[in-house]
Amino acid sequence: MGGWNPGTLPTESPSTDDIRVLHVDDQPDFLTLARAMLEREDDAFTITTASTTEDAHAILDDGGIDCVVSDFDMPNTDGLAFLRDVRETHPDLPFVLFTGKGSEEIASRAINEGVTDYVQKGGGREQYEVLANRVRNAVDQQRAHDALEASRAQLASFIEQSPMGIIEWDAERRVVRMNATAESILGYTADELRGSTWRAIVPSHERDALDEVAATLRAPGATAHSINENVTSDGELVVCEWYNRVVTNDAGESVGVFSQFQDVSEREEYRRRLGTLIDNLPGIVYRCRNERAWPFDYLAGVCEALTGYPTDAFVDGDIEWGDDVIVEADQDRAWATVQDALDDQTAFELTYEIQTRTGDRRTLWERGQGVYDHEGDLLAIEGFITDVTTFRDRTDDPR
Repeated sequence: MGGWNPGTLPTESPSTDDIRVLHVDDQPDFLTLARAMLEREDDAFTITTASTTEDAHAILDDGGIDCVVSDFDMPNTDGLAFLRDVRETHPDLPFVLFTGKGSEEIASRAINEGVTDYVQKGGGREQYEVLANRVRNAVDQQRAHDALEASRAQLASFIEQSPMGIIEWDAERRVVRMNATAESILGYTADELRGSTWRAIVPSHERDALDEVAATLRAPGATAHSINENVTSDGELVVCEWYNRVVTNDAGESVGVFSQFQDVSEREEYRRRLGTLIDNLPGIVYRCRNERAWPFDYLAGVCEALTGYPTDAFVDGDIEWGDDVIVEADQDRAWATVQDALDDQTAFELTYEIQTRTGDRRTLWERGQGVYDHEGDLLAIEGFITDVTTFRDRTDDPR
């Protein structure tokens, strides 16, 4: 399993931008009155009027309308026929039927035709308060829906174009979808894996370890990282690095797992070979900070055989290479040699004596160099150290 998780599903707040309303009615005086009343009720409204459906379609074709308010009874047509025409070109545009001809039959037909809301005309200001509220609610809901769909489309685009493999799992930890990179890594299409659990892509020898990973992904917001072998559609094994996170909804409830992963087979093979090489070197490799104690960030090799101290003692800072291992007579010379090379950004070589944990003296040879960032600032020192005591014993002056 694996992957990065967006956390909670996105939600969008309704827009507070101006609302442009198209009011269609065959009575010009009523249009004028309604325009004044609606714009008084909500200063975000801009009312555009049309006394024929032909004029209304021309206005809609120009764009920018957020909601249509239409009468029912109009010459040669009615509001529902107009609604059907509008839906052909503007399927999601809020449409409010505002009519003096009210009946349960008309209301039922309007709902079946997909009208957004239905308001009956009446006397007094109250009808415009109701209409304004219905228009405002319809537009806010549509804008929130549009924003959410845009967010989902953008997220889907990011997922599909991600250089990482991505798998979305449902609450039962079954595949819902996966992107093209995941298909390329695993060799399966999304349709082939949809509905399958993670066991479909995990070889039997990895399942106990992955059961433990899955167990950590029970709590809302939980995350898990793992590196494990996965089995492709043709039976080949690939090493993948997985980042997983439990996805929650607005109520904080777990709704699935979002996994992001990559094929690290080459990287892990390189690490294995490097580890084998280091294990067989007659010395130690290191990465340390440029301080007189030479504190190690990384140390590997035959450290204990060389010094008598375990590797962890140096990495944890319990033993300091510069103060506790290098003999006092050689400490200043070693420091100066390294600093001169760092100043010139060149490699350094030096020999010095150490005192082991048991009190023995040994002569070590060291070669290293600084590691710099793109601006030339020193990040660390990396190098190799080996025992040349036997060589020293066979020469008059090993230095």
